[in-house]
This record gives sequence, structure tokens and C-alpha cells, in this order.
Amino acid sequence: MKTLGRLLVVLLLSVFFTNNALAQTTYTWNGGSGDWNVATNWTPVGVPGAPDNAVINSGTVTLTTDVTVAGVELSGTLSGGFDLVVTNLMIWNGGVMQGAGRTQIATGATLRLSGTNQQTLYRQIDNNGTTVWEAGQFYLGNSIAFNNNGAFLDQHPSGQTLSGGANGCVFNNNGTYTKSGDSESDIRVYFYNNSSLDLQAGIIELNYSGTSDGTIDVGSGCLLKVGGIPWDFSGSLSGAGTIEFWSPTTIRGVYDITGTTIFASNLTMFDTTATIVSLNNGEELLIQGTAEFNTGDVIVLDSLYLSGHLQGSDSVAIMESMIWNGGVMQGAGRTQIATGATLRLSGTNQQTLYRQIDNNGTTVWEAGQFYLGNSIAFNNNGAFLDQHPSGQTLSGGANGCVFNNNGTYTKSGAGQSDIRLPFYNISSSEIRGTGTMRILWYVFTNEGTVSPGDSIGTLTFDITNYPTDTTSSLNIEISGLLAGTEYDRLEITGTANLSGMLNINLINGFIPAIGDTFEIMTYSSYNGNFSTINGLNTGSGVSFDVELNSTALKLITIATPNNPPSVFSLLAPPDSIVLSSADSINFLWSKSSDIDGDSLFYNLNIFGTSLDTTIENIADTTFEFISAGYLQENTTYNWTMSVTDHIDTVACPDTFSFTTPPATNIEDNLDPIPLTYSLKQNYPNPFNPNTTIEFDLPKTSQVSLKIYNILGEEVAILVSDRMSAGSYKFKWGASNLASGVYIYRLETAEYTKTKMMMLMK
Repeated sequence: MKTLGRLLVVLLLSVFFTNNALAQTTYTWNGGSGDWNVATNWTPVGVPGAPDNAVINSGTVTLTTDVTVAGVELSGTLSGGFDLVVTNLMIWNGGVMQGAGRTQIATGATLRLSGTNQQTLYRQIDNNGTTVWEAGQFYLGNSIAFNNNGAFLDQHPSGQTLSGGANGCVFNNNGTYTKSGDSESDIRVYFYNNSSLDLQAGIIELNYSGTSDGTIDVGSGCLLKVGGIPWDFSGSLSGAGTIEFWSPTTIRGVYDITGTTIFASNLTMFDTTATIVSLNNGEELLIQGTAEFNTGDVIVLDSLYLSGHLQGSDSVAIMESMIWNGGVMQGAGRTQIATGATLRLSGTNQQTLYRQIDNNGTTVWEAGQFYLGNSIAFNNNGAFLDQHPSGQTLSGGANGCVFNNNGTYTKSGAGQSDIRLPFYNISSSEIRGTGTMRILWYVFTNEGTVSPGDSIGTLTFDITNYPTDTTSSLNIEISGLLAGTEYDRLEITGTANLSGMLNINLINGFIPAIGDTFEIMTYSSYNGNFSTINGLNTGSGVSFDVELNSTALKLITIATPNNPPSVFSLLAPPDSIVLSSADSINFLWSKSSDIDGDSLFYNLNIFGTSLDTTIENIADTTFEFISAGYLQENTTYNWTMSVTDHIDTVACPDTFSFTTPPATNIEDNLDPIPLTYSLKQNYPNPFNPNTTIEFDLPKTSQVSLKIYNILGEEVAILVSDRMSAGSYKFKWGASNLASGVYIYRLETAEYTKTKMMMLMK
């Protein structure tokens, strides 16, 4: 019994001491400086171990061995050359961690950066669990690293700073960095994103150097500011938020920002390895610093605002709008303004071009000097609107810069446009508008059209020699007697070299009176003349006479002499043909013309021993004459035509004849076998393109039914065979033939008959 009692006591003592050893205790540092492992430095007396919590509100605790605890609350100083491992929760309310050792937040554990005091780090932290940045400034000393291998939750509600010393302080994000606090996080340490940065709310400012070979997602309504010293992004940048680039930056990975991108200052370069999915996706792209694109693809932008530098080997396509408020475009790529898009040259700063522009939409020159570098071309394939209100210069370098006008250049601004580079107005292009274009000492080629006004106005070329070409046109509109307001004027300060075409157009229903004078061009002297002048005859009895004197070209109105209509020819029915007196006759003749543009009317005259009639004022070149009851059998008739413009009448030099056959004594017979040969008029007639031809055979015959054109050329054979007596119908299609008069002819050994028909498509 004694032995059993002793065993029970031993077991009870063992259970007591075991439970006491595993129980969690919270130890509070007594203040002052001392060793973690000295029990008397803690209340209650003891040394915090693996299951315990340590509270350090003040003083300095020095680690002399590696320590593992469940929890730490720190607002004092933790020091020493050994590691501290936290397995559950560490609350850092301020104070300092320092020394050669590390603080490790174990997997599943949490570090909370809390309180209003700064957390100052002079020792490495390895966060393998979760760090929650709730409040306070966070400071990393020289050469100190915060290694986030787990989750870093940036949740502070007000602006806070993650800053550091001058040398080598670094935040290594090897896990996930999630910004969910709606505030601004100012990161002023080296930041290396090796895994994932997720900006869900607020602002992150990367104000020091760093790299990212992981992923960065910028959520809608969020802002990522890349500032400080150089940054390198070889991973992906994506999201619907905004990115601002303030520091020298190289992008080597995938860029897919569907929100807004702002190149604020310094150089942001997209390397040859970069892939741009989206830069702004409908939002305006701002380039106030320098953006360089070398991806090997065309950069497609909906909208661009440029006041900095756009450069690189990639071409840039503007699909909707671009405002160029000064700055430079340069590089081997082109800038392309798409059809329907607009480029606005605005602001007081000079726009400097060291890359080609292809304007397929509309360019509006509102303000600013416009400069093209050596060997640079501005190709205006659309509309160029010169609207600046004060004098501006379009100038260029010494070698090969050029403005190619392949579309329309419209001068409308009150300010003088000083063109100081070669300007080519290409064939089929146009210069129009009002105001002054000064082109001195530079090449000006004018192969296209010049149209003063828009619509009426005065256009002035301050130029030594105004050139034209055989393809050139000068368009002049006239609606009254006042130069510049009611009719166009082209003013040349130097010599006008004339060739090409002059087009005169009356508008707004204006009809000049005889004796009116219009001074449409002035110059100091002239050479040559226009090869063609259109519009001299107004069509109202008044014409323009051209007076070309030493200083001006004038149009003086005179009475229009009438030009008679041109001679024409008879076509059908052909001369000497036999026609039935019971059939209608389709007369056809060629068209006359009138160089005055007068309306023409034709007169048809049919005459013979039994008929002499005239049909007047026929507007077309064909007329169907219903001959039944008018023509006699076995009679020859003549016919001819004349044409009139109601001033002069011109007779056709041709006179054709046709003959009607003698009457027959054949009586009607209801027998199904025809009693006589017969060829009937086709129906319908005129036709398009099918018609039916009928004929009768009183006995078996060798039959030929052929179609001829008006020149007598055979175009179709419908029948060439021996046929029994009877009545026959043949349908003929002429879809492959031109409109006109055709002849069909029936021939047997005893009977021949010819009739006419008209194909009208």
C-alpha cells in the first residue's frame, strides 16, 4: 500500500509540472536594458519561451540566443545578434528592431504594424506568414531588408511612408503585396517585386529604385506612381487603373493598362522584348515626359496628349484624336493620323518633328511654331486646316525636310503662314481658303488645284515666282461684283507663271450683265497662259472675255455668239429598204452636240408623192412613226432630219428612202395551213432583251431567218433548215448585244421579207 501511494504522488506531481510547462504566459519587460534570458528582467519572473507572449513597452531587450515565442508586443527596442521567431502574433506599435539577427514571422503567424509611432527596422525581417500594415511610418535602416515571403496587407487608412536609409535598404516582395487601404503608400526604399503586387484601393508611390519580374495589377480607380531613380519592369503591368511614370523606366514585359497611362517626366522606354496589349483603351494617353517605343509593333492609341517627347522605332497610329501642345516627335517610326481622326497643333510652344507624319484624317494648326528636322516629311493625305490667328512659321532643317500636300490644305486663320521649307502641292490635291501664305526662297511645286475662298474669298501668295504645271487648276467662283466677298481673287506678290486649267463657276444663281468686270488674279508680272479655260460661256447669253494685262487677269462679260449644233447622221431604217405600209417605223439618228451647252431639238421630215409631213421638237434621237393609214402600197418615200438650238438650225446631209410593197389579192382563210408566206412584226418592240418573231409558210420550204445589225452585219441565225407548211414562233434573246436597231430577214425560194426591231437596254 505504501508503494502504491508513493506512485500516485509521483504521477500527480508529474502531471502538474508538465501542464505548468505547456501553459502560455505573458511576460512584460521591466524596462531598462538587459538580456532576454535573464528571468528577473521579466514580470512574472521567468524567460518567455515558445508558448509565451512577450510585451516590450520600453527599454531595450537584447537577444543573446535564438528565441521562439508565440507572440510579441513591441513599442520599445529589440536588439541582438540572434534570431527572433514569432509563431502566432506580433504587434509592433512603434519602437526599434535592430542587430545582426533576424526577426522571422512564421508560416501562419501575423505581424501587425500598428500605432501612431514609427516602426524602425535595423535588422532583417523574414515574413513567411502575414504582415498587416495598419498604421504608422515604417523605416528601414541602411542595408536592411524586409523579405515578404508570404502576404503583406497594406491596409492603413491614412497616408503612410515606407522609407529607409541611404544605402541598400530593400523590400523584397517574394509573396503577395496587397494594397486595400484607401490611402497613399509612399514607398521610399528599393522595392523588388518578384511575385505579385495587387493595388486594389488608393495610391502606391514607388519613389525609389526597383525591379519587377512578377505581376502588378492596378485596380480601377487606383493610382500607381513610378518615381525616384531607375525602374525596370520585366514582368506584367495590367489593370483598369492609372499609372504615372516619373522616373527613368524600362518596360520589358507585358503592358496591359486599360485605364490611363501618364508619362509624366524622364524617359519611359518600352524595350524590344515588351508587348503592349493596351496603353489606355479609350482614355487619353498623356506624354509630358519622354515615351520611347521599340516593341516592333504599331502602337495603336485612341487619344494622345503630347507636350513632351514621343520617340522610338515603333510607328504610332492615332485612331481618334491627338493634341500636340509642344514637344518633340522623333525616331525611325511614323506617326499616323487615321482616317476620321484629328491632330491639333496647339499651345505656344514649338512642335518639333524628327519623324514622318502621315495625316490621313484632319490636322488643325491652331497655334505654335511647327518645325521639321532634316529629311523629315509631313504627308498630308487628308485635310490640313491652317487656322492660327497670329503669324506662325512652318520651317525645317537644311536637308530634305518637306511638306507633301496630297489632300486639302485650307488657309483660314487671320495670321500669316510663313512657309520655310519645300512645299509640294501634288497633282489632284488642293490649296484653298483665305489669308496669306508666305513662301520665299524655298521650293514650291504646284501640280494640283488652287481655290481661293471657302467658298468666296481672297487667297494671297507672298512669293517670288508662283508656279503652275500642265496638271494645275485654278478654280474661281463668282456670285457678285465685289472681289473677295462676292467673287474669288488670287493675289500673287511676285511673278505668276501660268499654265494648266482655269475653271470659272457661277454660284448662288448669279448671272452677270454685259460689261461686268471681275479681276480674279493680280501679280507683279506674268509668263505663259492657261492652256484650257472652262466656264467662259454662262449659258444665259453672256460669256466671259479674258483680259491678261501686265498686273492682272480680268474677266469681262460680253454677249455670247451662238455656235450652231454639230452635223449628225441618219441611222435607221437603212436607205432603200422595203417596209410594210401597215407597220410602225422606228426612225433612228446619231446625236448632235452643241459647244454652247444649248438644249437641242430634232425635226423629222417624211416626204413623197402621197405624203409630206414634219414632226418637230423631238428631244431624243429616236422616233416611232405609226404608218398605218398614212403610207400607200407600192410607193417610195424619202426622209431626212434637221436639228435646232432655237437660234440656228442645221440640216442633216443624209436623205434616206424606203419603199412599201404592192398590195396582194389573197383572201382570208381559216384553214390552219397558211395560204401565203408572212413575216410578222416582232413583239414586244422595243424589247429588252427578249422578243418573239412569227412567220407563216404555205408549203414546205427551205427557210432562212437571220438577224443583222444596222450596218448589215449578221449577228444571229434563228432558222436555216427545210420546214413544213405552218405557222411558227421563235423567241430570240439579245442580252449580249448593245442597244440599237436590228433587222430580221426571212428568205425562202419564193419569198423574202425584212423588218426592223429596236433593242433598248
